[in-house]
Amino acid sequence: MNLDIRDVRSEDIEPIKSIIANTWNRRGLLRMKTS
Repeated sequence: MNLDIRDVRSEDIEPIKSIIANTWNRRGLLRMKTS
């Protein structure tokens, strides 16, 4: 795991973080609408 993280630059991680955050936010909104 550590080697993989070191190989990936922070510039590559930031967009992935925002994509994950957007996905979780959409799932959360869907859960709120259904409940």
